[in-house]
Amino acid sequence: KALGPDHPDTGASLNNLALLYRAQGRLAEAEPLFERVRAMPQGGARQFPILFATNRAPEAGAKTPGFGAARDERLNFGAATMLAVGDIVKARGERRASGGGMLDKSGAALTASGSIAIRRIDPAPDMEGAAKALPAPKQALIFVHGFNTGFEDALKRTAQVAFDLDFPGQPMLFSWPSKSRFWGYLADRDSADIAADYLVEFLDAAGKTMPETKLNIVAHSMGNLVLLSALEKIALRGAEKRPRIGEIILAHPDVDGGRFRQLAKRLQGEGYGLTLYTSRDDKAMWLSGWLSGDARAGGAAAAADGVDTIDITGLSTSFWSANHNTFSGNPIVFGDMARLIASGERPPHKRTQSFEEVPGEKGSYWRYRITVSEGGFVQ
Repeated sequence: KALGPDHPDTGASLNNLALLYRAQGRLAEAEPLFERVRAMPQGGARQFPILFATNRAPEAGAKTPGFGAARDERLNFGAATMLAVGDIVKARGERRASGGGMLDKSGAALTASGSIAIRRIDPAPDMEGAAKALPAPKQALIFVHGFNTGFEDALKRTAQVAFDLDFPGQPMLFSWPSKSRFWGYLADRDSADIAADYLVEFLDAAGKTMPETKLNIVAHSMGNLVLLSALEKIALRGAEKRPRIGEIILAHPDVDGGRFRQLAKRLQGEGYGLTLYTSRDDKAMWLSGWLSGDARAGGAAAAADGVDTIDITGLSTSFWSANHNTFSGNPIVFGDMARLIASGERPPHKRTQSFEEVPGEKGSYWRYRITVSEGGFVQ
């Protein structure tokens, strides 16, 4: 009553109450509140769908539809209705209206995970059923999550990436059955190996359902193992019709460096645009390399045939952070991703002046250019 019906804090409170009702299975009470938040003027919320496919098994006995950590022997499809809420929505709208685009020179903050809510999850019998109510987009953005990630967290990260990119097409998610706990690392690696065939099935289904849509793919961490193995399987099919794949973005890949170069070489000539973001500040990649005894592709800068390798060391150097999510938390990297997907311009330093080329005997890679001001401060 004090704030009024259209205040952003009112919307945040209504959204929180709706989320509580949803978690309790009280969907009939949650839906009107979600609708009130969505209908609030001046950017109270922005609603958009995410199409998904997963080889996770449905959660038995859950109060709302969802998928857990157990593996399924079939691919499950569906659509999730997402809400971006709070002041961040209004800020995005104002920046677009002023012609500022996704990110301005001030390096505006990206969307916090708490600004993304799941309104509903609707399973579907197949890809066609999941996409039937949606217009055929010119482009889609498929996100493949990494280790230690639950299904709903994966949906939120997909929404965050698509929202911060201001992506004009259809966001999509492929979710594999991560155990969603730190000590499940070895089990997750096995699940990632198994999931490649299901990702191939998803890409084929998306290509068949949306034949004119260009499929851009972003994989994070261990999700790169799933993606690269799937692309290798597609390449081995030879002349068989392939999905219409555009840009492939490999963020902090938890993949053996030798295996990564092998896979990259096999994908040459397939027409893919491959971009790798790697960081020596990534503590998760250091730990993974220590456990396996071999350096990971996401933690070392090195040229690879057919890949634009970009060393983003220095863009996230928090002592208390693993620095494993720089790709989704830094405006410079996000701006580069947005320009890459929009234009496909190469080499990287032509589209993003913050990157400089580093020539070498085995080819070039690019790195974040660190400058020093007159006062001796690193910028």
